[in-house]
Amino acid sequence: MARFISNDFSSLEIVYDYDNKKLNKNKIDYVITHGSCPDGFMSATIVRKWLISQKVNLDKVIFMNAYYGTDYSYLPEQLKDKYVLICDFSFSEKITNEMIISTNNNLLILDHHKTAQSNLINIPKEYVVFDMNHSGAFITYTYLFGFVNIPNGVLYIEDNDLWFNKMTNTKEITAYISTLKYTFDEYEKLFANSYMINTVIPLGKGMVLLNNSYVKQIIKNSYVSFIELNKKYYFVALINSQILRNELGSNLLTYHNNINFSAVYTHNMIKQHTIFSARSSNDKTDTTEISKIFNGGGHRNASGFVINKITHNITNNLDDDFTTYYDLENIDTMTINDKKYITINTKTKNIKEILKYLLQIRDKKQEGLYCMINKKNVSLDEYYYGSIAINENNVLLLTNDNYTEFNTIGDTISFLS
Repeated sequence: MARFISNDFSSLEIVYDYDNKKLNKNKIDYVITHGSCPDGFMSATIVRKWLISQKVNLDKVIFMNAYYGTDYSYLPEQLKDKYVLICDFSFSEKITNEMIISTNNNLLILDHHKTAQSNLINIPKEYVVFDMNHSGAFITYTYLFGFVNIPNGVLYIEDNDLWFNKMTNTKEITAYISTLKYTFDEYEKLFANSYMINTVIPLGKGMVLLNNSYVKQIIKNSYVSFIELNKKYYFVALINSQILRNELGSNLLTYHNNINFSAVYTHNMIKQHTIFSARSSNDKTDTTEISKIFNGGGHRNASGFVINKITHNITNNLDDDFTTYYDLENIDTMTINDKKYITINTKTKNIKEILKYLLQIRDKKQEGLYCMINKKNVSLDEYYYGSIAINENNVLLLTNDNYTEFNTIGDTISFLS
């Protein structure tokens, strides 16, 4: 039996400050939500439910799906004199400002994406509500219906969308929802607890077992690439799949212990582009730092972007053969004259780059130190003076961006001593 929760989020009323927003919600006639996304479509379903409760003629209301990476330069003109509510999605600052003018200030954005908040930092608060701790559907519900008695269907979508997974049966309910068509009839059923208990959870349990079996098989074909982006280095686990992208991305983080993030990608041969879903955890790379390089966005641990070509990698700039990652098993430490060095035995062609990787700082921890956490007890406060790479031909030392090449590790120690 599912354990549903009674909820009261009245403490957020002051934070969201709906009373001081410009949009008159009683006149909403244009609704824009994140397309092909349960959180986005639940937001649309909530708005529709509220409009019906207000006896609004739905024939006069436009519902629009929006997608990142799409050109919406035409949209401000299309919104002229409309009353626009945007849920679980945001546009660029330029387009947003044009929309505000076109709608005569009758616009409100309800969003929770980290990149969107940073992109719209200069937009006045009268037009935006951002909360990284709640989903788009949750914020939408509070705007229209208030802060108490939020349907469990909304909370479950939030629990999965933000990767909280704190509620009982989230996996089962998420598996079921992933099979639904994006129709209002289907999503409106999720407002009823009886439907969740008697239909969604029982069917979802079988779906989770099947999904786990698929993930177990598909993940065997994953591979890890060593890449450089904006002068920083990453190990990213990659796999091509059109299904179970969240589940695969999450499982890759533990399937390959030392990666910085994972990315599940899908090819669109008609549009000749590749869609990437990046996933991480709190002790790994902030995926929004990756996604924004490609004009994508999302959350710290779950974001997406598009590369306008058919590719099997985020970038090929290091010409990695997908074997460098396994050299991380050969990481160790060496102390010379009371100074600590990270050492690695490697056959990689990118020897200077791996030395930089081992010393670079990410989330207040050195990369090499992070890798060693998985092998031995290492203090997160330790500092390494340099890195040493040993291969079959020579030894390379990196200190303060200066490289020195030696014939043997003995020569290296003598030099440092």
